[in-house]
Amino acid sequence: MIWLAPGLDSNQRPFEKRKITYHPSEVPKSGLYIDFLPKLNSKMIRLVDNPRVVNQIAALERRTARGGKDSIDHAPGAHDDLANVIAGVAYCAVSRFTSELRI
Repeated sequence: MIWLAPGLDSNQRPFEKRKITYHPSEVPKSGLYIDFLPKLNSKMIRLVDNPRVVNQIAALERRTARGGKDSIDHAPGAHDDLANVIAGVAYCAVSRFTSELRI
């Protein structure tokens, strides 16, 4: 299992009780979103037909910091938990598939 938020030790306990291990994601969620959009637009992946998923992804906002670095996140008070899952699964699935093709 890939965990999107590194350093959240209190969240590890329920998983450890059930003998489930997970590794923090090496890619921040903003990076997952940046990676996700071309895959979605090129129809490499398809979204499930779920209004909450579609709304969360459509509501993501791109911001540019003073240093010029882009970030993508939900608006204040909005949710992005489903968008996180979808982008994370797409990243893992496509990365795994494409890395297997290169072998």
